[in-house]
Amino acid sequence: MAGPSVLDGLLAASRRRFRAERRILPFVELRREVGRLPAARPFESALRHGDRVALIAEVKRSSPSTGPLPAVGQGTADAREVARSYAAAGARALSILTEPTGFGGRDEDLAAAASTGLPTLRKDFVTDAYGVWHSRLIGADAVLLIARALPGALLAELIAAAADAGLDALVEVHDAAELDRALAADATLIGVNARDLATLDVDLGATLPLVRRAAEAGATVVAESGIRQPADVEAAAAAGAAAVLVGTSLLRAPDPGAAARTLVDHAPAREAVRVPSHPARAAVKVCGQRDAGGVAAAVRADADFVGFVIDPQSRRAVSPSDVARLTGALPHGGGPRPVLVTRAASPAEVEEAMRTAGVRGLQVAGFDEPPSWVRRLDPRPDPLIGVVHVIDGVRATVAKAEAWFAAGATHVLLEGASRDQGGGSGRSLDPHLVARVGRVVPVGIAGGLTPATVAETVRRARPALVDAAGGLERDGRPDPRRVAGFVRNARRDPSGADRVAADGRFGRFGGRYVPETLVPALDELEAAWSVARRDPTYLAELARLHRDFIGRPTPVFALPPEALATRGGRGATIWLKREDLAHTGAHKINNAVGQSLLARRMGKPRVIAETGAGQHGVATATACALLGLECVVYMGSTDIERQAPNVARMKLLGAEVRPVTTGNGTLRDALNEALRDWVTNVETTFYVLGSAAGPHPYPDMVASLQEVVGTEARSQLLERIGRVPDAVIACVGGGSNAIGIMRPFIDTRARLIGVEAGGRSDALGDHAASLGLGSPGVLHGAFTMLAQDEAGQIAEPHSVSAGLDYPGVGPQLAALAATGRLEVTRARDADALAATRWLAEHAGIIPALESAHAVAVALDLLPELDPEAHVLVNLSGRGDKDLGIIQRELGG
Repeated sequence: MAGPSVLDGLLAASRRRFRAERRILPFVELRREVGRLPAARPFESALRHGDRVALIAEVKRSSPSTGPLPAVGQGTADAREVARSYAAAGARALSILTEPTGFGGRDEDLAAAASTGLPTLRKDFVTDAYGVWHSRLIGADAVLLIARALPGALLAELIAAAADAGLDALVEVHDAAELDRALAADATLIGVNARDLATLDVDLGATLPLVRRAAEAGATVVAESGIRQPADVEAAAAAGAAAVLVGTSLLRAPDPGAAARTLVDHAPAREAVRVPSHPARAAVKVCGQRDAGGVAAAVRADADFVGFVIDPQSRRAVSPSDVARLTGALPHGGGPRPVLVTRAASPAEVEEAMRTAGVRGLQVAGFDEPPSWVRRLDPRPDPLIGVVHVIDGVRATVAKAEAWFAAGATHVLLEGASRDQGGGSGRSLDPHLVARVGRVVPVGIAGGLTPATVAETVRRARPALVDAAGGLERDGRPDPRRVAGFVRNARRDPSGADRVAADGRFGRFGGRYVPETLVPALDELEAAWSVARRDPTYLAELARLHRDFIGRPTPVFALPPEALATRGGRGATIWLKREDLAHTGAHKINNAVGQSLLARRMGKPRVIAETGAGQHGVATATACALLGLECVVYMGSTDIERQAPNVARMKLLGAEVRPVTTGNGTLRDALNEALRDWVTNVETTFYVLGSAAGPHPYPDMVASLQEVVGTEARSQLLERIGRVPDAVIACVGGGSNAIGIMRPFIDTRARLIGVEAGGRSDALGDHAASLGLGSPGVLHGAFTMLAQDEAGQIAEPHSVSAGLDYPGVGPQLAALAATGRLEVTRARDADALAATRWLAEHAGIIPALESAHAVAVALDLLPELDPEAHVLVNLSGRGDKDLGIIQRELGG
């Protein structure tokens, strides 16, 4: 009897390893952690839709057939450098061996290589769903499934598990029987390995017929093993391979990156359908609208598209002339785009309807494949949504979607209804199918969606577009409340970045990392806030103080067009949310009043706070004076010196200002001392934390209290311009002003742009850019992004503005940045000072230096903005406190 093969030994070792991993991290916790991650990068799509045969370059330390491969060395840094050389050479994707017993791999190598930004395959010996989900946790975008190792129905089960985890599955085969099983399991990404894993023998020529057969079946095919030179790539390409996976021959070369470049430069061209990149969030189409109320609801909710059904057989049908009347209410230059929805229509009918309605958007349903006349329509539809009536498997559906993109479609929608039924049947699609198709081509989903079901559907299927009609109606007519709920829920981030979980996390960030002595105090605070935020008495008192004491609502102000023209403006409008006009001169008062009210409600007579620029300290002292509470403010000695006017204001308001001389004497050090005070005096003391940072429940509580800024701004701009702005910009230090204005816009199409303090340079210690230049870690009770060195030591930050001089950031902003919802940029000290001077001279406003960072980026954006664009900037504070610094830096 033959002994165990090499593969058998590797599989046995793998099972032992994953059993050990499961004891450390149970499956239920693993799935929860993965659910907090942003979407994986598209691996298969990157291979399938390129115009040349793609190179998947492999990183491994050793091989059972060749022994050690010195190019990677022994350190994770070496694996990262090899991966970077592959990326620079033009590799389309990476393969990382993490198997330790035969290949010397480690999980850390995958995380290091994934930092290149290339989609990454975890190459290991995965035999169960735990291994699939674990691959996603450590940063993989695709997982290897070896058909020979997965008997019976297990292969199909793990392909489905990969879809659930948000991964692509590369199904590896070596012979005809294994290919048959892969095709029967409806695999879309198939690797044909020329190496026999039982004997380790390699024969590329013998497997090329399998490559051809898999490609003819519609799979994306990867040729593996035996690829050493350009002629091998050409042979694989001629057989139909979309990509080649190469490892050993690259790693045995003197320069792996140069060897990869040779293969890339000689890769044959191939015909491939160009498809749009998968959007970060699902676009939302509100369909079947037929009255002004439904259209207005779509505008208020900021839907992407409004659909008008002109199929005369539909109960939701409207005439093209009615559409012309209804679209007159849509805002000019933005807002939802109108789409005519047709079924089995003729080209003459479509062109006449488009002319009468004055609408270029078109959805075409009722065909088995794109009709030839679609390309000849004049004017060319924009958007053009092609409908695939799903009745086949994954590979067939991918092919139909690609046919629509080849015909010029901007979006493809999978419809559960048959071709004869058209849309509106209410028939739901299998989320697994949509998820798998969507990993290859960006597709939308229609059928059976409601406000209550769409969030879960988006989480499971991650569609590029969601579409509903019947689920948005009440008594047969569009219901504005259901429209608003549908759009809001459709845009909920599957990772949880847009909301706080029960454990205080936004995605993977946040939580509570504090001494045991503080846990009871935080529990008490969380319970009190949970009740107060829903108590009509508390909310009424807070609303009264907003109006009568703080001076809310603060206005939005459009900067003069002639002033913007001096910065290259071509008609776009910049709106300032004037938080500088709130009582005490900044947004900080919103949070200070809300928390101080809560302190009095909890029976805490003493309030402490930390402050950097002094605005939060002044706001807290002001609130305490109003409400009769004792107030102690901790402030770094450096900040006391540069913010003397605010120190005087706090003292005049009756607060005690305690200097902090430890560290750099800035906000970080003040916060440390405030936390120590709270631990000591927790029974009588309430800590008014000033930023949306720190341990749970502070980040969500502060953000909720500051959310009034964005809520007002959204309502004000809907009244002024009829829609939400194209972008919302705010400076980011700890993050309270940024999250306050951005939260009400998370579920809209507006770009969210956070501007960090770029300081003097990108060198550690010269900036306070923890989002853009930092790394994850724990500071002041929360897991977030930090400015720290490789050893995890927090760097002393620098910024000309004291309020941004903090080495961390609020966890929700960290989570939004990780998912891509928040764009992160930086403004240097000099940029902020120049923006301060410009705003003072051209608009009569002296901003706080913190706010000037946001203004600087808005001004830099002006030349590239559409003339009809509207940008909202949070002017979070006034610059009185900074006059000494401004005078010194600008030379008087």
